[in-house]
Parts: sequence; structure tokens; C-alpha cells
Amino acid sequence: METIGTGAFYNCESLEEFEVPAPVVSITGFSGCKNLKRVTFLGANLETIGSYAFANCAALKDLELPASVITIDAYAFKACSSLETLVIPESVTTINRRVFEECTGLKTIVIPENVTTFLGRFTDCTSLESVSLNYRGEIPGYCFVGCKALKNVHISDNITGIGAYSFENCTALETISISRGVESLSVGMFIGCTNLREIHFEGEAPSFYSDSFSGVTATAYYPGELHSWTDEVLQNYGGNITWVGYSVCTEHEYSAVVTNPTCTEGGYTTYTCSICGE
Repeated sequence: METIGTGAFYNCESLEEFEVPAPVVSITGFSGCKNLKRVTFLGANLETIGSYAFANCAALKDLELPASVITIDAYAFKACSSLETLVIPESVTTINRRVFEECTGLKTIVIPENVTTFLGRFTDCTSLESVSLNYRGEIPGYCFVGCKALKNVHISDNITGIGAYSFENCTALETISISRGVESLSVGMFIGCTNLREIHFEGEAPSFYSDSFSGVTATAYYPGELHSWTDEVLQNYGGNITWVGYSVCTEHEYSAVVTNPTCTEGGYTTYTCSICGE
């Protein structure tokens, strides 16, 4: 058996645990198994989590995918309302449409660096608190709409753009850093983010729409020494933004803090720049 196909266990309400045999390379067959609590992968051959594979598996709480998975297809975990932890291995390169939609119990997730196609929305993941986006590409439009608990967002330098209304109604979001890799900003990215107070830019001024920050009242910090940050740019992002330029540190002045070793931990020295805080 190499595939657990569509409908194999569809709406099988008595199924609580399942072991995926080692030869299986693709699974799509558990949609609607609302009492499925535990899935164990016995081998390292699984490559594809198919469309709707675990959709509406409302009792599934934790899931660790094997390091062989390459593709997670559309709606694979839609409405897995008890899912709190999902470990996505570094082997994954493709995450398709709306994979995590309505995962209302999901609290934290890391999208790994090797992902080259990411279309998976977190729409209405109302418990999601922390996200780390390490993949290469853009944050899709409407990606985090309604994630009302989202406080911490790590955007790596691999992210090249932020799509329309990406963080709409993320009412717990207070501060966000836009990494130096971001080249473009779309419309209405933070509409309804009523607690957003600080926006930190780390690189050159991205291209933008005149209403990219529509509805936002915040302070935006930007590296003022970079020539792309012109007066025109600062006037046309929309919103009620107070712009504060900061200096890019070219010559660091370090101070050292020594942490002594203990019986169980090694000692180390931390060097911090007194100019820029690096």
C-alpha cells in the first residue's frame, strides 16, 4: 500500500488512533474523522499530505510530520479545531491554499526556510500567538485575517513582500518588524489592528500603495541614512504614522558582559554595541 486515498476513512467517527504504514507515500483519507486523536507515522517515505487529508479532524491535538514530507496540499488541516502543535519538517517545500484555515486551537507555528511555495492561510486561527516565517517568498494576502491572539511575528530576511490585508483584525498585534528582504507592501495590511503601536523597518524603503497603512495609528522607525527613504515615501503609506529615523551603525563600539560558568553550564561573554544595541 503506497497511498491512503480520498475517502478511505471519510467521516469514520469511531477512529481514534491510526498508524501510517512505512510504505505509504501519500495520504488524503481522514477528512471528517472527528474523534481521531493520534496519528503515528511508522516510516520515512511519506511525501504528500493531500488535499483535505485531515480536514475537520476536530480531536487531533498534536502532530509531528516525518522528515520526508515535501508537499502539504490545500485544506489539509482545515478546521482541526483542537490542533495546538504542528511540527513542519525542513523537508517541506510546498504548502498550498488554506492549509490551516479555522485551526482555532493552533498556538504557534514555524514555516521552515526550504519552503518555496507558501499559500497557506491562517484565517480565523483565533488562538495563534506566535508565528515564525522563514520561507522564501511573499506573505499571501489575507494570510492572518482574524488571528485575534497574534502577538509575535518573526519575518525573516527571506520574505520579499506582504500581501493585501495580511494582518487584518489581528487585534493583539502591538509591534512588527519588516525585514530588510521585504521589497513590496500591499493595501490595508494592518486594518483593524487596533493595538498596533510600533512598526520597525530594517532595510531599504519597500514599494508601497498609498493606503498600505490605512487605519493604522503608530510610530514607524526606519533607517534614515538609506537614500530610498525620501520625504515622498514617508508621506504616502497612509494611516496616521509618526516617522522616526534612526542611524545605521557602521562602526560598532562594544561593551562586554561576562557570565561566569556554573557547575552545570559553561561561561560566556556577551558583546553589545553601545551605539545601536546589536
